[in-house]
Amino acid sequence: MHEWALAEAVLDAAEKAAKDGSLKRVTGIVVRVGELQRMDLDAFRFSLEEIQKAGRPLLAGALIRTESEPALFACKACGRRWSLAEGAAGADAEEAEHIHFVPEMAHVYLRCPGCAGPDFEVAEGRGVRVSQVEGET
Repeated sequence: MHEWALAEAVLDAAEKAAKDGSLKRVTGIVVRVGELQRMDLDAFRFSLEEIQKAGRPLLAGALIRTESEPALFACKACGRRWSLAEGAAGADAEEAEHIHFVPEMAHVYLRCPGCAGPDFEVAEGRGVRVSQVEGET
């Protein structure tokens, strides 16, 4: 399961951050999930909980919170940054779904709202990352 592997990687990263920060016990973890990350969020949360319970004493009892990271695009020509909602405003439902589930499809359907250029990158809103690890030293 894709979500299980992601959850293991997230908890590994949280443990490493805790050790690097000399934490004796982790009390909270914030995980940012990109708007364009293709996964079952409920399965991911379930996986985090199950892996956390299975022999990770440093993380035992830590509150794990997931937050959505909105997609943000950056034009390479003019430097303008825009959201998926702004860029896909004229897209039909099928096009919007393609962009959401296959981010590379954004280049087929979107143009920079500033200069109408097709040369842009996904600046945020992709992937999964640990954004915060809280605990006791």
